[in-house]
Amino acid sequence: MSSGPPEPLSCASRLRGRRHGNISPDRHLDLPAYSMTKKYLGVWYNGTIEPGGTELWSTGYQRDPRVLEPWTILHMALVTRLQILAALVAVAAANSNALPKDSKAYRMLACDACRIVMNRLSRDVKFLTETRKIWPDAVLDQRLSISCEDPSHPSGSGVEACSLFMQDHADLIRKEVKLRWDEASDEFEEDIVATEFCSEKARICDVDAKGISHMIDEASRKEKLLKEEREEKERIATKTQTR
Repeated sequence: MSSGPPEPLSCASRLRGRRHGNISPDRHLDLPAYSMTKKYLGVWYNGTIEPGGTELWSTGYQRDPRVLEPWTILHMALVTRLQILAALVAVAAANSNALPKDSKAYRMLACDACRIVMNRLSRDVKFLTETRKIWPDAVLDQRLSISCEDPSHPSGSGVEACSLFMQDHADLIRKEVKLRWDEASDEFEEDIVATEFCSEKARICDVDAKGISHMIDEASRKEKLLKEEREEKERIATKTQTR
């Protein structure tokens, strides 16, 4: 077992020059851990798993927590609620054994899928930009191929909608990412904004559309406010009775 914190893997070459200076085309991120995992293509540390750690990704490697934050309990609770709702949507599509692309259910689920995919991808691209690294084409393709494995997608129809969305929009997403690494682009090193991409470029979300997850969150907030209001009224009533 090695002692001390693991050393970060070095990239093949650093970005040369200033923000708008001359950039070497060979500034690809060289990560041998890519060949060891299908789960997630982030930035990895070379070293051993600490005692008591969970080997979620690959033996002998740890992922960089700056790239993918651990799933929180609150987030997982939301996923559970989405899974329940997605199951109801799946029943509606059961007769055709598929989720029709022209259905309202698909557009809602695909809108959610787009935002989930692009939000996660935005974090990765932002981190790579800040550390002056990029993904080579093969790694970018692998990263996109596992987009629907994100546990934020509700199982069943949610994953199906994500797969259909990626089939239609993978090339567009790939282009969107590469624009952040192209000095000639107006979007060079700019953040990817998921809501703008999904509504203006992918055109899978209406500008004022509310995805299923957003609708559930709104309902939860309203339920919480009503509960707090009810409890406050009960406290006032109790105080009045004791006088």
